[in-house]
Amino acid sequence: MIIDTEPQKNWRHLEGVPDRGGHGIKEEDLVREMTADGFEVVARHDDWAGDGDRYCVVFRRVEPAQG
Repeated sequence: MIIDTEPQKNWRHLEGVPDRGGHGIKEEDLVREMTADGFEVVARHDDWAGDGDRYCVVFRRVEPAQG
């Protein structure tokens, strides 16, 4: 499970963190990166805790095909 926020331009830049237009990551970018690394989306929760900028995405590792 990952809980994050859409990029916040007014938050300070953190050293070593990729600049994606501010602190945070767009949900579609997170999903693209995680699925490229072998995970699949199990559930999505937009508007996490009543905050329109925060979201939650639940992933699970895709098991390699047997055979």
